[in-house]
Amino acid sequence: MELDEYKGELIIDIDKDRLDEDWIIQPKMTLEYALELAEAKSELAFAKTSLEVVEAELSLKIRSDPVRYGIEKVTEATIASKILTNSVYQARTKDLHQAKHRVDVLEAAMTALEHRKKAL
Repeated sequence: MELDEYKGELIIDIDKDRLDEDWIIQPKMTLEYALELAEAKSELAFAKTSLEVVEAELSLKIRSDPVRYGIEKVTEATIASKILTNSVYQARTKDLHQAKHRVDVLEAAMTALEHRKKAL
């Protein structure tokens, strides 16, 4: 997702013939993106916690029955390897990466809005 595609608009465009209108909408746009960024950060924190929970649960399951997971000798490295290959763990990792990307895009939007404000 690119910044200019985020909401189907170019948030940094300034119409030199309508500066008064651009000034009026600037705070509203900034607030809108700031609220979205706050929501995205909350989702990122949730995704991180969810991944940590899955990791902890898998670690406990593997330690309690290592043979079931094909482990002969329990070491931190073998447990970590089994966790990394687990499909649920991989799905939560993907969710975390997507949430991080959304935060990054919204932070870029906020930076663009700050530059737009200075340009106005």
